[in-house]
Amino acid sequence: YVAISLPLVCLAYLVWTRYRNSRLLRCVPLVLFVVALVSFPYNCNYDRWTFYRWRRWESDRFRHDALAGMSSADLAHKYWKAFYRDQDEALLVEQIEILRKARLGPFRGENN
Repeated sequence: YVAISLPLVCLAYLVWTRYRNSRLLRCVPLVLFVVALVSFPYNCNYDRWTFYRWRRWESDRFRHDALAGMSSADLAHKYWKAFYRDQDEALLVEQIEILRKARLGPFRGENN
């Protein structure tokens, strides 16, 4: 929904910057603020927080298994549905190997 509404917000701001001396358009910053204020609770709804907590839990489990020395193939097999539902499992294996070689994330302390 952000992708749909953002051009309208940008257009309103651009019109305001061009014609800000008009009495009617002096209230545009206030209107933009009210729109942001009204949309804030929607962005914090229960389903979004539930998804966040689930994703965080999966990420913590992934990190724990990676630190325990699980192979890239095993990590990908166990977690690809959590991170790449619509992609191939091999893509996650490849990306885990990139992280391992670069020593990023949970692979920071590895000596490989």
